[in-house]
Amino acid sequence: GSAVAMTFFNVYMDDGLAVPTEQIGVAISIGRLMAAPAALLTPLLAARLGNARVTMLASLGVAIFLTPLALAPVWYAATLGYVGAMAMTSIRYPAFMVYTMDLIPPRFRSMVAGAGEMAAGLAFAILAFAGGFIIVVGGYRPLFLLGAALNLAGAIALGLFFRWQHKRHPSS
Repeated sequence: GSAVAMTFFNVYMDDGLAVPTEQIGVAISIGRLMAAPAALLTPLLAARLGNARVTMLASLGVAIFLTPLALAPVWYAATLGYVGAMAMTSIRYPAFMVYTMDLIPPRFRSMVAGAGEMAAGLAFAILAFAGGFIIVVGGYRPLFLLGAALNLAGAIALGLFFRWQHKRHPSS
């Protein structure tokens, strides 16, 4: 979801909504700026809810914030969606890293972290490549809905894994 937003938000604002370049720059800057205080909330949220729940909720948040990009073709809705998605992503990423590293024995953490970053990079590349085709064939709406759906699927998959893990190891 965040890959779709980060890669195609500026293109959508320019090509899809005919927003002036300087306004696009301001919107992206606000998104990046709001990501910082959102990330600073992560330890507080994780202490209260746990890293797995924070990751799931932030992933759901990304999916929710991507829907205005898909369904409300006006610059202010797109900007709100982008800013929200960036904020939720900056919460999700550290919570997910801590959660996954807690599951992995220390000797395998660097390998797992590297594999995870490679998978994320591959996902960004695939979505960037496929996104261009999706836009040509169906427009921006299906692309942003795909991003929201992928985030929703990830949140559900993590929720199911967390439930399975918790049943298997109730003390964790």
